[in-house]
Amino acid sequence: EAENFLTVVVDSTPPDVTVNVGEPKYASDKLYVTSKTPYTISASDNLSGVASVEYGIDSGIWLKYADNAFIVEGEGAHSIGAMATDNVGNVKIETLSITVDDTPPATEISFEGINRASGNEVLVSPGTSIYRSVTDNLSGVVAT
Repeated sequence: EAENFLTVVVDSTPPDVTVNVGEPKYASDKLYVTSKTPYTISASDNLSGVASVEYGIDSGIWLKYADNAFIVEGEGAHSIGAMATDNVGNVKIETLSITVDDTPPATEISFEGINRASGNEVLVSPGTSIYRSVTDNLSGVVAT
C-alpha cells in the first residue's frame, strides 16, 4: 500500500483587527471626533483566514460588520469594539476610545471703556479695550 501524508498546520494566532477612523478627528490626550466621523474595520488572518468581523458601541450588542462605514452619535465619551474571528475559532477584540464633540467653541467679547451697542454694531472710543475669550468644554480650542 502506498504511503499517504497529511500536513497539519496549527493555527493558534488570532486575526488582526483594526478600527479605522475617518475625518474629522483631532488627537491630543484623547481622540476627538464628531457624530459625522465615519469608521471602518479591517481584519486579516494569514493562516486560516477571517470568518467573521463584528463591532459594538459602548459595550452594546455585537453587530455583524458588512464593510460599510458607520458613525457614533451622542456627544461625550464612547468606546468602539471590533472583534474578528478566524476560520478555526481564534478571536481578537480591539477597543478604541473616542470623544464625540459636536458643539462649536463659545466666543465672548467684552469691552472695557466707553462703548455703546446699537443693533449689531458697537461704537467704542479710541481708549476702549476689547477682549475676546473662546472656550470649548470637550476638545478645546486649537486656534482663534
